[in-house]
Amino acid sequence: MGTYRQNMGFKEYRLETFGRICPPLYCHTDESRLADVSREVLAMPYPKNGRGELLTGESRTGKTRTAWMLARNWYCSKDVSLLWYNGGSFSRAMADKYGDGKAESWHEDLKRAGILLLDDIFKARLTEAVQDALFSVVEDRMAYMLPTILTLNNDAGGL
Repeated sequence: MGTYRQNMGFKEYRLETFGRICPPLYCHTDESRLADVSREVLAMPYPKNGRGELLTGESRTGKTRTAWMLARNWYCSKDVSLLWYNGGSFSRAMADKYGDGKAESWHEDLKRAGILLLDDIFKARLTEAVQDALFSVVEDRMAYMLPTILTLNNDAGGL
């Protein structure tokens, strides 16, 4: 476990750290205002088998807020890393890393993160190369039994 501030417990330290990772719009979500199904998802403990969570549905139904609150709960309960991307940021990061010759180390970081949150990853136009990288990361995470939280505006059949 990393060092944390004196007189601050693990959970308090993780909450403080999470507050620097999570976008402000989602960081202070009032869980009581989320749909019942969201509260059921938030009750899930960090999975031992690597099983993640796929949140699908119409726009503006709380998928992203639920995903971030689930990531917060898991992040604050374990000493794990958290990485997150949306469609545009994933594509830009990939172009940057592949252009710098750092694709392998980036893929390794994505593959080994304790939690990977992919928010509306398919909203951006994905090239074949980005799709290949994305599916490779998800497949590797499943093989290493690490959870991925994925939000989609389509249902799973839309993939």
